[in-house]
Amino acid sequence: IGSLLRFSPQTQFGHRVKVEGTVTLAGRDFLYLQDATAGVEIRGDASGFSAGDRVDAIGYPTLAGRYSPVITDAEFRRLGHAGELAPKSVTADSVLQGHQDSMLVTLEGRLLTSLKTPEHESLVVQSGMRTFTAQLDTSDQGVNPLPLKQGSVLRPTGVVSTQVDPSRLYRILEEDPTGFQILLRAPEDVTILHRAPVWTVETTMSLLTMLSPIIFGVLIWVILLRRRVQRQMADLRKAA
Repeated sequence: IGSLLRFSPQTQFGHRVKVEGTVTLAGRDFLYLQDATAGVEIRGDASGFSAGDRVDAIGYPTLAGRYSPVITDAEFRRLGHAGELAPKSVTADSVLQGHQDSMLVTLEGRLLTSLKTPEHESLVVQSGMRTFTAQLDTSDQGVNPLPLKQGSVLRPTGVVSTQVDPSRLYRILEEDPTGFQILLRAPEDVTILHRAPVWTVETTMSLLTMLSPIIFGVLIWVILLRRRVQRQMADLRKAA
């Protein structure tokens, strides 16, 4: 797979190539293969494959709009089942150098927020000074949403999808990517290292918002009670 990275944007991709590796992520019409040298996204009818399968694939490589080559119109053949690969522990800075595109990785970060659509749930995560998204396909009704709170420290594990300027062509290791996503395979790919603190600025403000009518009412009651006591004391002094 690593030999694909030697292609330049000027290369004419008119011939098919064959690669072999272990599946790290599989969808209906795509899968990611990885060997000891690199990873690659391959598009084609990938139904029936799962993580850990040993597969060879033959198809047409292309660079259009991507950081590293993608193989399209592919045909697959299952060679066996080797077991799932262990993810490589990385940092956001190293991913943004482009060395882990399409590879299975794991990294640590703090959850800033989560965004939900009918098809995906995206976690916006900060790692050091960098921000990335970890995306889970929830179009399958059997996939449960991620029960996470803002401020939790997470370790998502998934396949790197490097983001680039779509108006330019890139050759891997020569241009820095503009960002990246971690493509999650299942909710279990997100490990909670530290849960969000119970008391945060947001929870404090929410509590104050809910209690403000009560606090306002108590203050009014105290003011009225004080005036009433003052009137009663004045009446007592007059009676004396």
